[in-house]
This record gives sequence, structure tokens and C-alpha cells, in this order.
Amino acid sequence: MHIDVDSRNGGNNSVMINSLLEFMKENGYYDSSRLKKRYPNIEYRNRKGFKDLRIFIIMDVDNDERSVHEYLSKEMFKDCPLKDCIIPIINRRDLDDVFRSIGFEIDRNNKPESYRELLNDVDIDYLLELLRGCEATNLDEMIEEVLKHDPGHQGK
Repeated sequence: MHIDVDSRNGGNNSVMINSLLEFMKENGYYDSSRLKKRYPNIEYRNRKGFKDLRIFIIMDVDNDERSVHEYLSKEMFKDCPLKDCIIPIINRRDLDDVFRSIGFEIDRNNKPESYRELLNDVDIDYLLELLRGCEATNLDEMIEEVLKHDPGHQGK
């Protein structure tokens, strides 16, 4: 399984929900031919799109509850040719708050290292169970999809 992460300026700048479509257009998510070149190993079925492509867009709500419904219902992606591949993930208020709510502390002064340590140290099945019970996010959907492709978790 190949996982790519797209972000603005290496993750140093946020992509807000209200500018998400612009970000997607700038990065080729509205152009199937551009994505075919970027990911040549993903099977493309004429008129049905990409067979095994999943696009998990992870957004923090912060203060923009207004756009959350359009985002989660995928209404905002109605003109995107990859709409069926998109799985919107939301964190209320933000990912730090989600992890805090399930018992993990994130060092706000050193977030990348803090998340790296957390994800390297925690049992993924334990984390998944905690996230399933957390109403502030649907991040468990992404983890479940990724684990479907992990030979060590198949059949669980």
C-alpha cells in the first residue's frame, strides 16, 4: 500500500476547509490524467475512475463549523471527478484535542516529534478502539481502511 501526504508548505501552513477545493485543484485532484501520471500503479477503469484509490482528507474544524456539513456529506466535492475516492476525516476542534480527549498529551511546542513518538509507541488496535469511541473525530475510518491492507491485520 502506497501512502502519500499532501500539505501546504510541508504542513507548516494550514489548509482551511473554505480553501480546500482550491488546494485540491492546485495539486491535481481535479484532473484524472494528472493523477494517472502521478500514480501509474493504480488501476484506472474508464468512466468508473480509480479502482483502489482512497483520498483521506483530514481537516480540523477549528472555528469553521459552517462548512463541516458540506465537507462531511461530500457536497463540496460534487464537481470533483474523484468524489467517490474521497473520505472526509474531521477532528473537532483539532487533532491535538482529539488525542487529548482519548488520553494522550501532545507537546504543542514540538508537535511532529510528539505525534511521531505517540504513533511509534502505541498499539494500533488500542488506538483504534479509543478513536472508535471518540465523537470528536472519525479518524478511525482511515485507520480501519489502512489496516485492511496490512497482512498482520487481515481477518481481524
